[in-house]
Amino acid sequence: MLQVINLINGKLRTKHRFDQVVNNVLNHNKYTDQNIHFTLDSSKNLDNHWLAGFSDADASFQIKIIKRINRNKPEIRLNYQIDQKSDLLLNMIKEYLGGNIGYRKSQDTFYYGSTNFGSAKKVIEYFDQYHLQSRKHISYLRWRKVYRLIQDKEHLTEKGLSKIIKIKSLLNRHEEDTTTQDKVLTKI
Repeated sequence: MLQVINLINGKLRTKHRFDQVVNNVLNHNKYTDQNIHFTLDSSKNLDNHWLAGFSDADASFQIKIIKRINRNKPEIRLNYQIDQKSDLLLNMIKEYLGGNIGYRKSQDTFYYGSTNFGSAKKVIEYFDQYHLQSRKHISYLRWRKVYRLIQDKEHLTEKGLSKIIKIKSLLNRHEEDTTTQDKVLTKI
């Protein structure tokens, strides 16, 4: 347990998580005499793996296809989203990646979203450097593939739009065997 405490010391960013460790672990009789100086990370530096770990737990990658009556071609939106009870960390992420923060009154939650392509580019640059460690990495790779299809203007063709629809159908699906799905993607 002390090894875990040493690994996360100075890396937690919310008072809630910090208090959980202090109250549920460090205040236990076994550790009170250890004289552990446990600290909170209050920096705004996100040029590290923290956001990747946070995203593994709390983020989602979304592809939205919006068909407008007055347009021939549908609009493709890429969204990287994180929902939280507080907007504290979301504001820090917004400063780093751009994007926007909203509030859902019905759920009493805040959300961060990167709905423009400038923010999406920053999300890609970040996750290409600091990889996700969960199955969410597969969703990220699919989301990034759609970004590249749009950058190459393939979304303006029927074939390109079909590729995006196929990728969207696979997004956030994490079956044990994704090799068949990803073979389909590489052929697309």
